[in-house]
Amino acid sequence: AVFHKRLGFIRLAMRHGVPLLPAYIFGENQAYRSSATAALTKAAYALTGIPMVYVLGRWNLPWMVPKKVDVHVVWGEPVHVGAPNTAPSDEQLHEVFDRYVAELRRLFDANKDACLPAYVAAKGLSVFVMDGKHATELPAPKAESQARAGGEPRSNL
Repeated sequence: AVFHKRLGFIRLAMRHGVPLLPAYIFGENQAYRSSATAALTKAAYALTGIPMVYVLGRWNLPWMVPKKVDVHVVWGEPVHVGAPNTAPSDEQLHEVFDRYVAELRRLFDANKDACLPAYVAAKGLSVFVMDGKHATELPAPKAESQARAGGEPRSNL
């Protein structure tokens, strides 16, 4: 999961006092494979700041034809942001973001074994915050804090 450091979606929810509803789509990353041009992709991004990701789908065709995979959409529990707040502090913003990410991780962990191949599920969920061209990975919490159980996926597309 990748988020921009400004966290505009959280600011907007806080401005209006609307809960956030985390969702995760399982299987989308398996619909395409990255081509062997990763070095070229990184170089182009470093020069232009524009991500140019080249992916191949079914029959090694680019973009247009994804591989046939199961896709599951799951929704988490609402993350309440409190009463409307037109000017949240950075501390308030990050407190809501931390709860959102915790629910997203819980959602992923509760459904990964049912929705992903074992080798993909074992990789876990990586969460990054983007600052311009740089990404910082948020550390995963300790295993005991992820013990809350989840249910079956709510949608299987």
